[in-house]
Amino acid sequence: MGEQTHIIRRPDQLSIGRTDAEIRQACASGTWARIHRGAYVDSGHLSRLDAYGRHRLRAEAVACAASPGATVSHVSAAVLHGFELWNTPLDVVHLSRNRRGGGRKSARRHVHSTWLADNEITEVDGLRVTTPARTVADLARTLTFEQALVVGNSALHRSRLTKDAVAASLALSPNHPRHRHALHALAARVPFALKVFLTAVAIVDDIGAVLVIAVFYSHDIVWVSLLVGGLALAALSALNRLSVRSLLPYGLLGFVVWLAFLQSGVHATIAGVLVAATIPANPRIDRKSFLRRSHTYLKTFEEAGNPESNILPNSEQRAAVRELEEAAEKVSSPLQRLEHGLHPWVAYAIMPIFALANAGLALTGGQGAALLTPVGLGVMAGLALGKQLGITLFSWFFSRLGLVSRPRGLRWRHIYGAAWLGGIGFTMSLFITDLAFLDPSLILAAKLGILSASSISAAGAVLVLLGFRSKD
Repeated sequence: MGEQTHIIRRPDQLSIGRTDAEIRQACASGTWARIHRGAYVDSGHLSRLDAYGRHRLRAEAVACAASPGATVSHVSAAVLHGFELWNTPLDVVHLSRNRRGGGRKSARRHVHSTWLADNEITEVDGLRVTTPARTVADLARTLTFEQALVVGNSALHRSRLTKDAVAASLALSPNHPRHRHALHALAARVPFALKVFLTAVAIVDDIGAVLVIAVFYSHDIVWVSLLVGGLALAALSALNRLSVRSLLPYGLLGFVVWLAFLQSGVHATIAGVLVAATIPANPRIDRKSFLRRSHTYLKTFEEAGNPESNILPNSEQRAAVRELEEAAEKVSSPLQRLEHGLHPWVAYAIMPIFALANAGLALTGGQGAALLTPVGLGVMAGLALGKQLGITLFSWFFSRLGLVSRPRGLRWRHIYGAAWLGGIGFTMSLFITDLAFLDPSLILAAKLGILSASSISAAGAVLVLLGFRSKD
């Protein structure tokens, strides 16, 4: 029955003559590991399991020790069904019972009080488990949107589950406080792994474009300025190594790097990439530490005074607020804070201004003839054909070599659809166009090729990826 043969149960050991003292000795010596009250497993076997395998063992031990009627549910059910999870803790086993109220939660077990219909319960390896539809519905209500999106996509691709079945399960409890959140997660059908893949492709593509600019469009190198920029970069790297978390010194030195590169003859766009690589990307504390600290500080804040009173004269509450602010800063990296701060400026000011300044076309006639020039056709073919073939074939080639692996739930048709999306060129394509050509007619032809290829690529991606929706 799955992993059940690996679980060592106390009653079985007592029945063959082993004593509690011997069981404790086996655990103390590291021969056995305790996974639940009265349930143990060989330590060597446990160490060879991944997080999913360890959770399966704990879920089985907890379910078998629970009173009749308990059903494995939520995250634990997803693990037993073999669904993919993302950034979801696996340290708690989840059970559900058909009753009103009385739910309990401990460090290792969470018992949910809910209503389960008979057709929402199935059996996996001899254990009562919620069906895939009910499991996805429960997780869509309780996890974040991104986490629910991953498990939903995995369930829809790995089992015979349909979107209608999940919607029917959700409809049984429309008054649940996160019902609308669950429906929103269910509606998203693009695999999360595909979004990650496409984001990685876009990042690598932009970095490649920046390198092209640095190599082919730099001129008349001024070595003194380049040396100043290199020293500023070295100082930025030193700040990173010294774990300096304030963004101010990174901003000041980053401006020095940009100005030095601008004066050196090396295109200043490379400065942004180099500076970004020096900003710390790791938080100082992990999620568990942040939760533990924040709960402590909030409890201190609550106990230190009346909730309706002003915190100004209350030194304990002010100290708790400062500690909470410090913990919130430590759990997010400086790079995340910088990205969060720059995003509205980039999205609502810099990008629109760039588009207005660089994407304009003079509609004075002759666009068709300009598009059919070698430059227009070459740019269009490079984006619409070159990107889809290059991304798909290189992904397949490296996968066949074993250097990379295709994420679970992601098919080659997904990769091909994402490769079509890679042909949508805008910012860097237009930027390089202005650097590469001086003749206005060639600039017009290149921009027409970029915009035409983007339209063709978007339409191609929709046609390729739309096939998945027709199977839902």
